Amino acid sequence: LVTDIELAYNCEPISVAEGKDGEVIFMVNIYKPGECNATYVMNTYSAEGIQTGSLTLPESFDDYPQNFYQAENGNYIIVCDQAIYVYSPEGKFVGKSDIENSLNLMEQNGELYQFIYEVSGNDEITVYMREFDSRTGKFKDEKKKMKHLFTNLIAGGDGNFYNVDGNGISKVDLDTGSEEAFFNWNATDVNYSSYDEESFHVFSEDKIAFTCSEWETDKETGDVQPHNYFVTLTRAEKNPHAGKAYIEMATIGMPSSDLQDYIIRYNNEEDGKARIRVHDYFVDEITGTHDLDLQTDLSNRVYMDMLNGTGPDILVNFAGYSQFNSEDVLVDLNKYVDGKNGLDRDEYFDNVLTAYENKDKLFQIPVCFDIRGLMGNKDMIGERSGWTYSEFNQIIGELPEDVQVFEDTEYKNLLYSLLTGAMRSFIDYTKKEVFFDGDEFKQLLEIVKKYGVEYVPDYDEYESKFNTNTCAPFEGALGPDPIDLMKDNRLALMVTYIYSITQYAEISRSLGDKEIFIGMPSPDGTGVCASASLTLAISAFSQNKDESWDFIRRLFDEDSQYLYTNSYMSIPLSRKAFDRVNQDAIDERERELKENQEFAAEYGMLLHGDISPITEKDVQGYKELVESVSTIESYDPALLDIILEESAAYFADQKDVDNVCAIIQNRTQTIVNER
Repeated sequence: LVTDIELAYNCEPISVAEGKDGEVIFMVNIYKPGECNATYVMNTYSAEGIQTGSLTLPESFDDYPQNFYQAENGNYIIVCDQAIYVYSPEGKFVGKSDIENSLNLMEQNGELYQFIYEVSGNDEITVYMREFDSRTGKFKDEKKKMKHLFTNLIAGGDGNFYNVDGNGISKVDLDTGSEEAFFNWNATDVNYSSYDEESFHVFSEDKIAFTCSEWETDKETGDVQPHNYFVTLTRAEKNPHAGKAYIEMATIGMPSSDLQDYIIRYNNEEDGKARIRVHDYFVDEITGTHDLDLQTDLSNRVYMDMLNGTGPDILVNFAGYSQFNSEDVLVDLNKYVDGKNGLDRDEYFDNVLTAYENKDKLFQIPVCFDIRGLMGNKDMIGERSGWTYSEFNQIIGELPEDVQVFEDTEYKNLLYSLLTGAMRSFIDYTKKEVFFDGDEFKQLLEIVKKYGVEYVPDYDEYESKFNTNTCAPFEGALGPDPIDLMKDNRLALMVTYIYSITQYAEISRSLGDKEIFIGMPSPDGTGVCASASLTLAISAFSQNKDESWDFIRRLFDEDSQYLYTNSYMSIPLSRKAFDRVNQDAIDERERELKENQEFAAEYGMLLHGDISPITEKDVQGYKELVESVSTIESYDPALLDIILEESAAYFADQKDVDNVCAIIQNRTQTIVNER
């Protein structure tokens, strides 16, 4: 620690930047209690922490700064949400430029560059770069196209730009818009999940430094506190892990912080014979904004890499991609679960493992999961765990006419929700057959058309209905609370996710114990489904199958299950971890009730709102719900994209259901045949 810089009680720090001569400049907001205006001040400090100067911006500056830079000419470049302002070293206004569609604003060598994105009609994103003139406060006319959609572009502090992603750091050439690899995270033993993008500093090819920020919860008080630390990476003279086998792991997105910690521990075991190397496929395929297109490209690439023998040993979070679930592609993990270094099924929710099986084969094993299905009012739909499409139509058809079946949900979203709980019923990957032209799929489309809606206003439209004078919505702007509708027998069903005993207890309480959780209607009437938060699989092409299982197996001891459940805010597969997590929630609720009582006695109001204890009845009901899971949420992005695209014509009355199903059948069968 060099020094502490104390701020007055009415000073709020806004941003910090390096001055043109190496000084440290703080921007602070000075406010006067009771007044609705702010004064922004730039305080300059030497490297030793001694204040050497101060500049107050004019009162005419009334925007909200996010960060700032100092140019080589001494001008201050102040970046706000929608505009950039330039002031001279003496505080004189120089210029202003509006900014739109800004992907990133970066400073390098005292100059500012804006990276802007444009979206084409087919949802493809193109990124351009243009330079900001700090002398005039205006952008230069030239706009340069980038070859890649950079996810986290940073200024390295060495005169170069770099892109940081889930695989490592690459150097970006602004002249050509291209990038070249600089280093890979696999060459380190550092948890990179919480790095601060703006903190990276590249000293040389052999030395990099950055900061990380994590949030930690105090077990006693429940308070969440930041934990910051500094990381310096230097290149070793030789590889300390030379000679070890490599286990390749595929992810779509950066691994979670806890999973990275485990990988680091595993890689540094003294007697370890293998080392995990992670490849984030997400960063290879960032091309557009259409989520299903992206998922299709990603899953297809991993799938083809595996078939070509260049793919991963372990796949993380691929359970939803049902096209992988074949012995031609993945290992049946049941032989490991029931083997020498396996799991005692009595200690786990074995029904969930069974739900993840495909024709008695367990290709993807869940570490933790949520529960997805429908929540209903049992007074209206009776006691049941699931229903076929015919049963659904019969029961819903007997409801009074003034009862709404689902919340207002657009056709495509309702179809997505109902189909992903039943997708496995319509595809047989072993035989390469699809069944989208049969009566059951037609019934599904008819249900969606009858109870879905064409359009639901988005948040911006809701926001436009707010009264700007009172900051309250006009009556009816956001619609009635669906829980109230269900309690009053005016709404039959809601799509819901359950992930904790606290959430379960609150829902149960809000409906006065009239709630029932049911599976999505499906061909076989299955119950609620598991939606995985973390799953793992082993490639059938792997040369390290036993080593891969050894890595996976350790995620299922009680402590690991407890850790990942809290990390992912989900449900553990381990029954012992399940009990521990529930007890934590009960203890937390008791603490909140006590604080409510003390706060009410002193201030006459409740600190945590109107809450109730979590009872043994809640715990038992929650456990029974988990034990009722009988299927999983799954989808094949390429096929789902076709289904959503072609079904739109039926929902818009442009084609009949038979015609649409025939087209879907033909297109999806072609995709499956070509795999």
